[in-house]
Amino acid sequence: MNLINKLKHEIKEVGLVMLYFFFCFCVILTLKKLLLIDYQVEVKVISTAAISAFIIAKVVIILDHTSAGKRFDARYPLWFVVMYKTLVYLVVAFFVFYLKRLYDAYQVTGLIDQAFDEVWEHRKRNVMLLKLICIGLTFLGYHLYAGLDHRLGEGTLRRKIFESPNPGN
Repeated sequence: MNLINKLKHEIKEVGLVMLYFFFCFCVILTLKKLLLIDYQVEVKVISTAAISAFIIAKVVIILDHTSAGKRFDARYPLWFVVMYKTLVYLVVAFFVFYLKRLYDAYQVTGLIDQAFDEVWEHRKRNVMLLKLICIGLTFLGYHLYAGLDHRLGEGTLRRKIFESPNPGN
C-alpha cells in the first residue's frame, strides 16, 4: 500500500469517527459556553472540540482494533457489548486526558512530582464527572451505531439513514 492509499484509508477511517465526536463536542461545549456566559468565562468551542475529537477518534480507532474492543462482539447481546465498550473506552479516554493534563503541568513545573501535585490540587470533581458523563454518552451513541451497523452489515445503517425512501415500495 503506497503513501497516498494509506492516507486515504486513514482519512476515511478516522475522518467519519472524528466528525461524529466533533459534532458531539461542539454541542457539549456550546452548552457549556451558554451556561458560563453570565460569569464571563471564555470557552473555546471549535478549537477545543476539534482537538478533543481528533484525540478521541484516534483512541477509538486504536481500541476498535484491539482484543479489548472486539472481545464480546460475536458472543453477547448488543446492549452488553455497547455498555462494555463504553466503559472501557471511557476509562482509556480518562487516562489519555489525564496524561495530557499531566504533560501540560510538567511543561510548566519542569518536575514530574510537582506536575502530579499540580494536577491533583487543581482537580475539579464536579467538572471531571460532567466531562466523563458527556464523553460516556458520546461513546454510547458511537458504539450503539457501530454495533447496529456491524450486525446489519457494514454500511447498511448509514444507507438507511441517509438515502431517500423508495416511493415504489
